[in-house]
Amino acid sequence: MIQVTDKIDKGYIHMEIGEHVDENNTQKYLDRFTQMIERQEHVGVVFHYTGGRPKKTKAASSLEDAWLRAHRSEIGRYCSGIAMIATPGIASLLQKIVLKGVGQRVFGCDCEMFYSLADAEAWFEKRSSKSTSRRSQA
Repeated sequence: MIQVTDKIDKGYIHMEIGEHVDENNTQKYLDRFTQMIERQEHVGVVFHYTGGRPKKTKAASSLEDAWLRAHRSEIGRYCSGIAMIATPGIASLLQKIVLKGVGQRVFGCDCEMFYSLADAEAWFEKRSSKSTSRRSQA
């Protein structure tokens, strides 16, 4: 299950990801990424894992991998950051460390892991204010 909710007023798109993810769920979230690119929306994306690490079907993983490889530069151009929300623990602590480097290679933009939506929102707000001040100085 993936539930996509626009939170554009807060600067991001929220994707709630459950325990099981199939090809239809994956296509749903990739369609929203496609809209972001087509509309040239400069927004962040929150991947909120509500059921722990999702179990993806092989078809879902293949679809996602191919799409991300094909659209990495566009995501990097329009995405203001990827925030992943997970449950605290040793595994997520290790993922948090690895995510910075891997996330940049996969998505083409900054990635961070948080343990709450409030912390992710604060990160987007901080990034948005920096971006706005840079634009006004140009």
